Amino acid sequence: MIVLAVIAAAAFMNGDWLTVVAHTQNYLDGGQHQLYSRQRPQLSCTSFFDEFKVQLFWAMVVGYGIYFGFCGYLEWKYYVKGRGKEAQWKCQPNRHLPRHLVWDQIKWGCIGLMVTNAVSAAVATHVTCGGYSKVYIAFCQYPWWWWILQWPVIFFQQDYVTYWIHRSFHSKFLFKHFHSIHHRYFQPTPWSVTAIHPLELITVQLAMVAPIFIYPCIGFRFMDWLFTRTITASYNIRESLSRRSGGSPGNRIACSTTTTISTVTSTMALIALCGIRFTGP
Repeated sequence: MIVLAVIAAAAFMNGDWLTVVAHTQNYLDGGQHQLYSRQRPQLSCTSFFDEFKVQLFWAMVVGYGIYFGFCGYLEWKYYVKGRGKEAQWKCQPNRHLPRHLVWDQIKWGCIGLMVTNAVSAAVATHVTCGGYSKVYIAFCQYPWWWWILQWPVIFFQQDYVTYWIHRSFHSKFLFKHFHSIHHRYFQPTPWSVTAIHPLELITVQLAMVAPIFIYPCIGFRFMDWLFTRTITASYNIRESLSRRSGGSPGNRIACSTTTTISTVTSTMALIALCGIRFTGP
């Protein structure tokens, strides 16, 4: 149950749900004609900035609520209540992150969450105000073969692009000035879910949302990204986390053979439980 809760929480933590709501509301407001037309709804906002403030407010409320609520629960359940029982749930029972780095995680985590929610709020505001996107809702708007083809096309595009983004951040300059923050936490905790440099977070997030402006994408396929990218990347990130947290095979997290990092959201899902076993003894 905890793993499923992590996946759900990660999908909503960075504000992507706002864009889903915005598209849904646009189609509802556009009427039945809009469901079968390729024209975008003619919507407008009295003030883009006023709409952005509303979107940002809800993104922050939900995002920080999940961050402090869920991560705080994991901290209490495992790192406080489970103190002295690390052998039952921790990959490296005798190693703990120094307290100053825990606070450093929370600092960068809050900054990262603010940035990702701001980007999500901006995209949602753009859509709410009638801005351009390729998301559609009626099956008959595009050929049936594209309905099938869009799933692997968009998935591989996202995974391939984010792999190279992550690889580029391992170059000497980018690693030293940006990506090193992500690697300083040799014992990841729940608080490291968004403890990544804002530039890297924005780069990955924009790469993930780009398909809705490039390819026609049916509505529920777009909504599915929130969950499938979280699940698939849980496999992609395990190897790199295993090397830093001493993962071992079995029912503990961080045991795989792939090394790509698909999304910021997926990073949240795995790091949040890094070193914690799926089930107790």
